[in-house]
Amino acid sequence: MTPPNVRAVREPADVDVAIVGAGATGSYLAARLASLGASVVVLERRLDPPTHTRAIGLHPPGLEALARVGAADPLVAAGVPVRRGHGGAGTPGRDLRRLGTIAFGAHLPDPWPFVLTAPQHVTEGVLLDRLEALAPGAVRRGVTVRGRREDAAGVTLEATDARGGGTLEVRARDVIACTGARGGAERWVAGRRAGRSFDDAYLMIDLPQAAEAWPAALGPLAADEAWIHLAPAGVVEAFPLPGGVRRWVVRTPVPAEADPVHLARLVAGRMGVVLDPGAATMRSSFGVEARRATPMARGRTWLAGDAAHVVPPLGGQGMTLGWLGADELVDAWRAHREGRATRADAMRTYARRQGARARRARLRAEANLRLGRPTRAAGVRDAALAAALRGPSAALLARAFTMRNLVGGPRSV
Repeated sequence: MTPPNVRAVREPADVDVAIVGAGATGSYLAARLASLGASVVVLERRLDPPTHTRAIGLHPPGLEALARVGAADPLVAAGVPVRRGHGGAGTPGRDLRRLGTIAFGAHLPDPWPFVLTAPQHVTEGVLLDRLEALAPGAVRRGVTVRGRREDAAGVTLEATDARGGGTLEVRARDVIACTGARGGAERWVAGRRAGRSFDDAYLMIDLPQAAEAWPAALGPLAADEAWIHLAPAGVVEAFPLPGGVRRWVVRTPVPAEADPVHLARLVAGRMGVVLDPGAATMRSSFGVEARRATPMARGRTWLAGDAAHVVPPLGGQGMTLGWLGADELVDAWRAHREGRATRADAMRTYARRQGARARRARLRAEANLRLGRPTRAAGVRDAALAAALRGPSAALLARAFTMRNLVGGPRSV
């Protein structure tokens, strides 16, 4: 019997899979499916690719995924391999010091014993280049999906085309929504987004490293190294970027405008590093939330990336989590296509495995949130972290920081 929300129509499909959204997850999914011989189209509402740095962290499991579509090597060449991360504590005049260092190469296997940093627009550009090589013309820009009709044989997407004018329809056997946290794709699977917002707020800037001066007690910091500073008033984080740039992230007591002057004042007060706010090349402020769509797939529609789950950004897990989920989705999709699972079972397997991975990522991110909050027990916290950085647990910290603890499950080849 045909479900009431599915039309009993059998029309031929234009493509095997239509992907809505050409961001980091959507472009990777399209390249991955195309590399396996599937026909794909990517519908992207933005006319031009973004140029904001946005997310910057690419962890070893993410690089392993990117290697499947030939994107890892170009990104390593374009980014900064961060091989050492330092922890600090105290404030100027009050026991300002370095707590310890993690050398990732001592704890992680080749070929990626580091965390790679690169602006998100660079990452997406490399993925889109690989997609163009695998499926020329697959990306359609300026296309906004306005409606969808699902039947027993496929899905018809109704869209407007800003470049060509008018409307168009795309027919696919399956649809994957990579529309981001605010795209509302959970409605496509008759679901909801559950979760919570946190009372944590942050300021962020990108700044040339030439525009910073480190105190003798801490620095200077090498151009390819990271620093996390646990000041009593809140955490400060610094990560290298290509081109001699560093990203600074600071926890603020309350949400604040993206003001580089304010951020520089907080950094100076918490760790004694002097920044030139006038040299900032990017500024942003953000809050923190954790959300998950339920269900993550239904009928012939799958949700992926931030459309499926959002975790707090502390630790930079978002893109890698999206790519790991994309591989999980591809495994499930192939299992159904090759007759090894019903569509419903394949979707349940995807949701169960990726849901569990997203929960682990969320718990890790929440631990980072707690670690970076103001505390009256800073001495106890700092002593515990110093011991962890210098003892046998450093290997566990290295695996957690590089998302090695989120790897698992079968992989398609």
